[in-house]
Amino acid sequence: MPLIVFTILAQDGLANGLVYSLLAVSILLVFLVTRVLWVAAGDLVILSSFTLATATRGDVPGTVWITGLLALAVLIANAAKHLLHGKEDTRWGEHILAAAVSAVAVLAAIFLVPLNPPLIVNVLITLALMLPIAYALYRLAFQPTYSASPLMLLFVAVAIHYAFIGTTLLLFGPDGYRIPPYFPGRLSAFSVSISYQVLFIVFLTIVVILSLWLFFSRSILGKVLTATAVNRRGAQLVGISPMRGGVVAFVISGLMCTISGILIAPTTTLYYDSGFIISLKGFIGVVLGGMASFPLAAIGALGVGFVEAFSAFYTSTYRDVIVFGLLIPILLWRASMLGAHHDEDVH
Repeated sequence: MPLIVFTILAQDGLANGLVYSLLAVSILLVFLVTRVLWVAAGDLVILSSFTLATATRGDVPGTVWITGLLALAVLIANAAKHLLHGKEDTRWGEHILAAAVSAVAVLAAIFLVPLNPPLIVNVLITLALMLPIAYALYRLAFQPTYSASPLMLLFVAVAIHYAFIGTTLLLFGPDGYRIPPYFPGRLSAFSVSISYQVLFIVFLTIVVILSLWLFFSRSILGKVLTATAVNRRGAQLVGISPMRGGVVAFVISGLMCTISGILIAPTTTLYYDSGFIISLKGFIGVVLGGMASFPLAAIGALGVGFVEAFSAFYTSTYRDVIVFGLLIPILLWRASMLGAHHDEDVH
């Protein structure tokens, strides 16, 4: 393989792999804290990409309807619960704050986007529209089913996934979306050419990962999430609310999915139904990490990006087959490891 071809494929694999790594970490975070296998994470990636792509064209994104209606639904659902059960909801301040953020984001999108503001403004509007969606999804779909089995929670997540597909198709249409690179051009050194776009993705991913590490290792809220992920029952016994941890986990996951969507928007053409495929690629990294390790999940998802890039070069028709085929040996290996530990415990 010529060096220039290898360099191009490696850059593509690195760019996509880092996006999958962020997605894998967000999926694993939600699973450890809430036991929800968050299959709709990829749909949030698609929605954020479409939102930014639409805003950069000067059109108000249809996401304003999703954000506004979900915020209203949260307020109505909590008011109905208060009236029916007669219990005072101590989280009204939180709900009102979320609704206020949603309202500001919707108004900013409606009035600022048609003025063709700078890219950074559109990015901030995208973030402001997406985070209330993640918050509302937990409050409306998963908080009421908090005590349900993991299988039932999976059914709810799959239902949300299909709802996102239909809604995205309705609001954005069947056409693919892709935006120009944020930083066009390439950096050449030692006969190797690296695009500025890839360097930007690497830089931003490092910043996000370091921020997460500082959050979980230094902040009280991060330690609360860690305790909930390790032992939910033990966290309850010491006064930690798993439902509060679920809210934070979903909001952080929504933030990471939105960042992933912003990063992947210039690298590939996305369609309304691409979310599940992206989620599966992140899920492969989660499985590699044993559904427990954030670093291994990120590394595994990064490897998925490289496998995808090089397999697309050799046989683009079977690219996804090769990538998803990785799950088979991984699951067999994990099953054999569990079987070995079980045999040791028996003896």
